[in-house]
Amino acid sequence: MNKFLYKIPLKILVAYQKGIKPIFLSDKPFKRGIPYLDINALEEDNITQYTRKEVAELTQEGEILVVWDGSRSGLAFRSKSGAIGSTLMRLKPFYLLQEYLFYFLKSQFEYINKNTSGASIPHVDSELFFNLEIPYAKIEQQKDIVLEIEEKYQHNSLLLKQQKELMEEILSTTNVEYIDNEDIEKSIKQFRQAVIERAINGDLTKKDREKHNIEWEKTSIEQVLFDKPKNGYSPKPVNYETMYKVLNLSATSSGIFDEKQFKYFDERIAPDSDLWLKNGDILVQRGNSIEYVGVPAIYTGGDNEYIYPDLMIRLRTSTLPI
Repeated sequence: MNKFLYKIPLKILVAYQKGIKPIFLSDKPFKRGIPYLDINALEEDNITQYTRKEVAELTQEGEILVVWDGSRSGLAFRSKSGAIGSTLMRLKPFYLLQEYLFYFLKSQFEYINKNTSGASIPHVDSELFFNLEIPYAKIEQQKDIVLEIEEKYQHNSLLLKQQKELMEEILSTTNVEYIDNEDIEKSIKQFRQAVIERAINGDLTKKDREKHNIEWEKTSIEQVLFDKPKNGYSPKPVNYETMYKVLNLSATSSGIFDEKQFKYFDERIAPDSDLWLKNGDILVQRGNSIEYVGVPAIYTGGDNEYIYPDLMIRLRTSTLPI
């Protein structure tokens, strides 16, 4: 027999409260102050701001917070005690275990994140989110499901430990600092960054250059650009298919171009417009959550398939010798 009786829209089973930006914030802790919880505080356990409870929306340890604005929209966290950040939404379930709701939301992240609203900065689509249908089961069955998920997580953590040991061996050949309890994805990103830095500094090809008596030359960014850096344009998106597509910020947030992250719009863009991207263009985020500002990615799509939004800067390099 199916353990789920039926599916129920999320809006029937949760109460919600959006965070606010308090009128008072301090960079240092103070007497009777409480942590201001933003994405960085939840994901990195790095609290950088504090406020007073009288001017904030509060959350308690273990409650569920969902990123509501920015490229990580839809990502769920278990909360700490403190003030809810302005880009977060708190959820309080009825007839659902906190853990059961948390794992359900984790399973829906990709769907929520790819169907956001907003022309420039993405936001969770409230109608889509609160109409998500969660499989409903009795509390005892929810406990069994949560237990099964957590047992699988424990098993996977053993595999992850083996991966980390291998990563530690690889990273020992670079100057990347390895932290034992660090997310392996973060370690890989740091490794990638270390390789890039060594390439830019000429370290990767130093022996080969010395062998052939080749000097390493440095130049300014201005000299290698075809034209000046240019901001994009964010037209009003539509919910039907057209011949025009504009990228979301999430198309480049990982540092690698994702062609699936776009929205349709219905506004003619001239074929010779500078807004059309060319293969090999470099896109830099100039507006997003603080941890994503400045993130670059190489556009690997086809010429004139997408335009880029206002919160990105396009750099186009010259193919001519310097």
